[in-house]
Amino acid sequence: VSVFLGSNDVCAPSNEEMTDHASFDTQYRAGLDVLASSDATRNAQIHVTGVPAIYWLWNAKYSRFWCWAVAWPFVPCKNLLDDPEDDCESNASRLDPDNNDYDGDGVACKRRKTFHSLARDYNTILHDTLEEYRASGSLPNARYTDIYDVKFESVHVNNGDCFHPSTAGHSLLAEEEWCETHWGRNDPACAN
Repeated sequence: VSVFLGSNDVCAPSNEEMTDHASFDTQYRAGLDVLASSDATRNAQIHVTGVPAIYWLWNAKYSRFWCWAVAWPFVPCKNLLDDPEDDCESNASRLDPDNNDYDGDGVACKRRKTFHSLARDYNTILHDTLEEYRASGSLPNARYTDIYDVKFESVHVNNGDCFHPSTAGHSLLAEEEWCETHWGRNDPACAN
């Protein structure tokens, strides 16, 4: 059983309108309870994948006129894509979304960095809640895979909506995810 969720909870008209963490946790637990309550799935290999760092999708395409002028107005992720120009204090600031301490960062830069931090919090919920189910024996073969450190480049983002991963982006995610799983750790292809 593969579980990949959270990306649509992250994207919203504003950071304040993202799915709140308590609701996300409650809904996630409801899904895990369904798996834990069934003899068919209780002992299944359950694989939960974290939310990727969607911030890097913006970073990969923010300088393309087509993206911010034509495509992004129709992508429902305004808390990341509104005011798409780079108003971070410097390239160093833009490439460091985990650090909100750059004095010259503009409003949109700060909003995107907050977005990045809030998105990471969903992964904490995905991991910690799943570990509770593992520890209790409710879902003993469930595992979480963190792919938050995957950084998308332009080639990894499709040129249609300039937001969703391209074929190359999905390949990148699949490779990174495989190498992070317990199955892929000993794969020679993952030894970079």
